[in-house]
Amino acid sequence: MQRAMPQSVNARWPAYWTMFAVAGMAVGLGACTTPGAGPQTQRGDPQSIQAEKLAREGNHKEAAAAFETLATQATTAEVRDRLLLRAAQQHLQTGDNDQATALLTRLSPQLPTQDRVARAQIAAELALRAQRPDKALAELNLIPQPLPPDAVTEILGLRARALFGLNRPAAGVMAALDRDKTLKTQAEQRANSG
Repeated sequence: MQRAMPQSVNARWPAYWTMFAVAGMAVGLGACTTPGAGPQTQRGDPQSIQAEKLAREGNHKEAAAAFETLATQATTAEVRDRLLLRAAQQHLQTGDNDQATALLTRLSPQLPTQDRVARAQIAAELALRAQRPDKALAELNLIPQPLPPDAVTEILGLRARALFGLNRPAAGVMAALDRDKTLKTQAEQRANSG
């Protein structure tokens, strides 16, 4: 025979469950989202190949320095901007938010769509780290629709974190669920769910 719970416990149970699920998703999203590999430099020279190799191997500080050096040697503004974005992403990986921010200010005002997406992701991550979810969401809203398929997972993760930061849990959960649909493996989906 089941014992009936007091009415006050039954009334609160859905709220407790929802708070637990939202907290778990927030923790999972915080651990899983970082700006992606971003725009490629589209250069085949040995220095660029070495910079990309350093980034893949997790030598982010050295990769950032290499990308910055390459940016000073770039022959076009588009290539320079792309290299500065790669350097900024590497600085994010090392936790050097000030240097990443400084590199964003050096970008041209008009960027190709792919580079605008990378710039918005970096700026959103910086805003979240500075406890400015409103600014992060504003940056993400600058990304043209539809979201680029290669960046949609990271963008939705950033959006969910920003919405949770703005105390909009329902919208944050919806963004997390949308992100979950883009994940390919069950391990990624479990990590997204917290």
